[in-house]
Amino acid sequence: MESITGAFKQFDEDAFLSLLNREKSRRHLCRFVCCPDIVADARRTLEIFEHWKHNLAGWPIALVAQDGLENLPIPWLQIQALFIGGSTQWKDGPHASAIVRAGVILKKWVHVGRINTPGRFEHFRKLGAHSMDGSGLARFSQMRERIWDAQHKPTLFASND
Repeated sequence: MESITGAFKQFDEDAFLSLLNREKSRRHLCRFVCCPDIVADARRTLEIFEHWKHNLAGWPIALVAQDGLENLPIPWLQIQALFIGGSTQWKDGPHASAIVRAGVILKKWVHVGRINTPGRFEHFRKLGAHSMDGSGLARFSQMRERIWDAQHKPTLFASND
């Protein structure tokens, strides 16, 4: 298993709730708030989701998809967004791809974390992910250009957003 880096090395409940309280007047501008999660552990993440979803009432809630989610029920009716997390191996595998496709079909906002390579960016873009993050966005200008083009080119059909 890869080491835990990034947003949650250790969850700080007070800081998290303080941020939500501070931004409450602007929550109508928020695309999603990730429910706290456990990296690479879908079962524990779903347990945390069951506890925390009540604390996030009024916010658009995102479930962070983690390794093993393919074998567990996803609370689609309780979320507005799906954040693809998990280990690199899981994220690059068929299970994360299938979950992304399901999220798109169910009209959930799909965000992918830690894309970091042009290949991973293209893979998730083709699956229909709505947004992505990662240090690769800063390094690979073609990824930034694709994001810009997708957001600013006219389309033949109106968006359902």
